[in-house]
Amino acid sequence: PYNSPYVAKKIQTYSNDFNVNAAVDYAKIYAVNPNTDNYGYLDADCTNFVSQILESSGYEQDSVWWHYQDMMGVNYQSATWINANRFVNYFGTIYSSTSHYGFSAYLKAGDIIALDIDNTGHWDHCGFVIASDNYLTDGYYDYLVAQHTADYIAWTSSEINGWDNYAGGGN
Repeated sequence: PYNSPYVAKKIQTYSNDFNVNAAVDYAKIYAVNPNTDNYGYLDADCTNFVSQILESSGYEQDSVWWHYQDMMGVNYQSATWINANRFVNYFGTIYSSTSHYGFSAYLKAGDIIALDIDNTGHWDHCGFVIASDNYLTDGYYDYLVAQHTADYIAWTSSEINGWDNYAGGGN
């Protein structure tokens, strides 16, 4: 399985306070119109966005995963809040695969997903699943992703979404 240049994971948030509906609503509102007033925007903003989604769902900040904005409107974040690798390593995973078919079969609304694009063991990108289908599209189950850096909400099967481009055996 590790001959693929692509590995993806489904993230474990370890919280009963995670409200999927609130997370999905937040993702729909801010995927293409970032919440810069409260969180700023980074050059590589994917994990900042996923962290915002988690917080909006009721997940509480802690001493490792945090963000705050000072009285001047300057945003400060922990590395775990904004760095995909630190985020994934902190929260852990539920499922990892190099098969895009296998990976997509387990996804549902509310899942946080991550890519190890070149299979180095370093997580490069995070996204959030808004919905999933239960029928096959191009050899995998289609899923609707909200993400930043390339800001969009799009089905994996659409041209704008690139998650299936890493499916050389993909995860």
